[in-house]
Amino acid sequence: KNIVHGDLTVSNVLLQSAPQRPCGYTAKLADFGLSVRMEQGVSHQSNNYAGTPHYMAPEVQRYGHVSKAADMYA
Repeated sequence: KNIVHGDLTVSNVLLQSAPQRPCGYTAKLADFGLSVRMEQGVSHQSNNYAGTPHYMAPEVQRYGHVSKAADMYA
């Protein structure tokens, strides 16, 4: 859906019991307060230094570039 969360941390990933799934859980994301919608083909959004520093990708800490890759790093 081209949404970058911007503050993925362990406290923002909720687990719901799902016995029918192989791992037994379904992950749900919470707290979309810092999320941004990125149009198709856009690589990043700049000047977004907010978030939890411990989980930030290096490019977010240095330049404020949030992206899908930065969410995956978190």
